[in-house]
Amino acid sequence: MAITPSDLVELGARLASEPGEASLRAACSRAYYAAYHACLSFAEARGFKAERGSVHAALIRYLTEGAQKDARQLGNQLRIMRTLRTEADYYLGWSFESPRAAEAVEQARHILSRVAAP
Repeated sequence: MAITPSDLVELGARLASEPGEASLRAACSRAYYAAYHACLSFAEARGFKAERGSVHAALIRYLTEGAQKDARQLGNQLRIMRTLRTEADYYLGWSFESPRAAEAVEQARHILSRVAAP
């Protein structure tokens, strides 16, 4: 069974409402990957082809260095979300609070709505 970016962001929303820092961190991660996959599809429809290496960084670079203002805004939002996801996944000694998880979910929903718009 295949899933969609919307499935990931809704999972993130459910996790963000659960108690415990692990759930909040997982919510942030799921929200980022929802936004990442939505942006990846958006970019591939416009000619983006990932090379070897970090597809995440290449995608953000493609979006932020593009001529379209909408794409640049998406790239900037995705970059911010990637930083937040990195903090959630790798910096376990840092405190991760509920508002940060909620922000990640909201940003992912915003990105999904933008890439779905005609």
